[in-house]
Amino acid sequence: MNNNPIFELIRKLRYKINNNKALKIILSLVLICLIVYEIHSMGGLEQFMSSFTGQQQTTTSSTLTTVATEPTEAPKPKELVITMLDVDQGDSMLISYDGHHMLIDTNVTEYYANVKNTLTKLGVKKLDYLVATHPHADHIGSMHKVLEDFKVGTYYYTDCDTGKYTLENAMEMAHKNANKVELIAKGDKFKLGKDVKFTVLSPVEGYDSENINNYSSVLLLEWGEFNALFTGDAESDIELELVKNNLVPDVDLLKLGHHGSYTSSHKDFLKAANPEKILISLGKDNEYGYPHQVTLNKLEELDADVYRTDLRGNITVTVGEDGKMKVK
Repeated sequence: MNNNPIFELIRKLRYKINNNKALKIILSLVLICLIVYEIHSMGGLEQFMSSFTGQQQTTTSSTLTTVATEPTEAPKPKELVITMLDVDQGDSMLISYDGHHMLIDTNVTEYYANVKNTLTKLGVKKLDYLVATHPHADHIGSMHKVLEDFKVGTYYYTDCDTGKYTLENAMEMAHKNANKVELIAKGDKFKLGKDVKFTVLSPVEGYDSENINNYSSVLLLEWGEFNALFTGDAESDIELELVKNNLVPDVDLLKLGHHGSYTSSHKDFLKAANPEKILISLGKDNEYGYPHQVTLNKLEELDADVYRTDLRGNITVTVGEDGKMKVK
């Protein structure tokens, strides 16, 4: 027999309870009250039972705290950014969309610093496309530098072999550093990112002329309701050929041909294009007298805003998904 005083006390209590009906009833009522209180405090019978079964219950009871879901942030609207770089007397155009970039022409090495600095400032490390519109130094003179300093997906060139060092140097570096080197000609199509479409309107492959300007690749850009035309140095003969073949749509933006020379910007071409905004790339007080007054007179007849690098430096056109342009 265990003579421990505690066990002896418990034995006596159990004896009194078992032999006292009134005390048993009172203790039973107390136990029931404790169970009811516990059920209520735990949020209901299901939750109380789950504490015994170990299973979690799903409930929509207003007594439980719910975790609010963070609202999903709306996707940012996409923008198309077209930058005409100030490279003095020459051409260089950067087109950027959704993390993809394309550079058209570069001018000579003397003015390459602004090309490199602008691309670097904008975070450009790779060019999906590098386009040499035609083999004149004021358009491709520093192509080799671009190919050295930036990764290039596809290098496009036109079918014009001048046998000059500038062209040979660019082609050598393109074959060395670009992923692809491809001839560009009328009818070719490609995309910048998923949405920006380019169609090559000129020149025809195998085109033969003594005028190197007319080998210029003429590119039509289309993005939703917005479109733009980039003409290199193509002169009036090519412009009229495009008009004759109904290849010139009504455009929002036009990069004027040949720096505003009288040899380009035929009135029929300008009428067909009917641009809302016009960009001209040229050097301040250049030796050629660009833009020629006869060209400026034609532009005055158009209801278009004209922007010149010799007056403004770099010119950036930002296009929204609604097709509206902002220029700075």
